[in-house]
Amino acid sequence: FETDSSSYSKTNAWWLAELCRLIYRQGSDELGDATGPTRKEVLAAVKLDEVDFFNEGDTEAALIKPIDGSGIQFAALVLRGTNSPTDWLTNFNAIPDAWKGSGRVHKGFANAFDLVWDKVKASLDKNVPPDCPLFMAGHSLGGAVATLAASLRKPRALYTFGSPRVGDTAFGATLAGVNAF
Repeated sequence: FETDSSSYSKTNAWWLAELCRLIYRQGSDELGDATGPTRKEVLAAVKLDEVDFFNEGDTEAALIKPIDGSGIQFAALVLRGTNSPTDWLTNFNAIPDAWKGSGRVHKGFANAFDLVWDKVKASLDKNVPPDCPLFMAGHSLGGAVATLAASLRKPRALYTFGSPRVGDTAFGATLAGVNAF
């Protein structure tokens, strides 16, 4: 992982896409396959640890960091995308609504964000010191929620995969200085 890169990195894009894929696996420790390894075991095999897992309503996110002593320092906040009928209802709730920072955003995405943000913010404050590079990523609905998170807590870089439009031009201005790919 290229922790110092704030510009586009194929390496970081690949790792973050893989983490986005992995978060679709059910539960914080269950992959839904009793014969397969747990999510923690998959991460441990590449010297990563799921420091925290958030599951509020249908919004899921994970805070992932290298295993202590691995010699590399970064954190990745990864958000899961559409995975259930409730998520589709979230996607269809596209009425513009006032955003915490500025502008208007997709109401369904904002509601999904609000379900987890207090816990995510508390975990970031506890587990990610100011000198630790933070990356955010998400696929689909998760990309939209990651974009909202990046507007309130600036990451080193934001990688979204298949993210829908999140907000208006005024909201877009809240992402000034965020390297988004």
